[in-house]
Amino acid sequence: MRDRVRIIYGALGAFSTARWGFLRVKDGKVVIDIPRLFNMAAAMLNAGANCFRIFLRNTWGVEVEYDWRTPGYWQTLREFLAILHQPYQNDGTGEGTEILVELFDNCNPDDKALMNDPARYEEGRQRIRDAFANLGDLDYVKFRAGNEAPKGNSLAFFKEVILPVFNDAGRVPYSYSQCYETWTPAWDGPVERQKRAAETVWDELTALAIFRVLHSIKDSTTADLQEIVGYWVHDGNNILVEISDDGVMDGTNPCDKTLSPTGAMQARPSEAEFESAIDYLLSNAPTLMYNGKSKYGIEHCGKKPDDDDNECIPRMIAAIARCYQRRTGEQPFNKGRYPDRWIKPEPPTPPEPPAPPPAPDCKCRHWLTESKRPDIWRWIKCLFGGKKRCK
Repeated sequence: MRDRVRIIYGALGAFSTARWGFLRVKDGKVVIDIPRLFNMAAAMLNAGANCFRIFLRNTWGVEVEYDWRTPGYWQTLREFLAILHQPYQNDGTGEGTEILVELFDNCNPDDKALMNDPARYEEGRQRIRDAFANLGDLDYVKFRAGNEAPKGNSLAFFKEVILPVFNDAGRVPYSYSQCYETWTPAWDGPVERQKRAAETVWDELTALAIFRVLHSIKDSTTADLQEIVGYWVHDGNNILVEISDDGVMDGTNPCDKTLSPTGAMQARPSEAEFESAIDYLLSNAPTLMYNGKSKYGIEHCGKKPDDDDNECIPRMIAAIARCYQRRTGEQPFNKGRYPDRWIKPEPPTPPEPPAPPPAPDCKCRHWLTESKRPDIWRWIKCLFGGKKRCK
């Protein structure tokens, strides 16, 4: 990745049959709505994104349940990720994106029950193995330890499910599993406890180089943001930090908002609010890289469903790109390098039908032009209705 900061769009429920997802049910079969997916991906990359975060499964508002147990699931997901990674129809100049796959999601009731129930841990282990077997060869896919792990059991699940399966496969998680426990003090919060567990499996440098994810970041006054900047953001370390507005419900974004099931308005931060948080983080970071890799990730996780005509989400990605340019003096590499809209391919021109073979040249007089000698008798018979000779 050329950019010095990861600019992430949290397209969490995109791989689903929900209205805001990009799968559709056609003749009883789940298929990808390729034009809409292409348009969304290209819009985010054009705004500056270099990463997408997705769930393996979305359960809200779906027309048909679709997960790793469904026949054809992994093949469809691979095609889906390839479009997200590089939405080209023809040649292009962008770098594409990395895909951050959440293996578990505590907001999903079934995943929450799984992570809280040790009797189901083997089911969780098998899901990770299946993901590795079906997506592990894609170099642009990174596997995260889970979204917003449950309180209390987050450490047990991490130690007994995540660590051993990753270690057996010779892999390291991209990120620790963020959870909604109190962060203060940061040095003994849930992520730090997961980090200390990782040190017992790998060395300290490896454990430090797993991203620590902080959700619910609205603006520069967010207490948890100030807490982690004080503890983790300083020069000379390889601590990796990712902040996200996922979980913010009291922002003032005029278009990135929706009604909750109870009728309460829930809104993400406005561009100005989120930019203040990003600027606060990046301005306090003496360096953005460690050993040639990005130390920081910034995610916008849209609240409003990604309708075809919705420019709200790309504007938030563009806001992150502005902060990146203010800090580095450079635009994100992908910005402006992708086509705007899917162009429906022209149907192939049918080939010209083959020319009919030439009609045989059959005449009576040809009996008089035999190469050896004329056949006068057959010529006379032909004149009175007998067989003609063909050349």
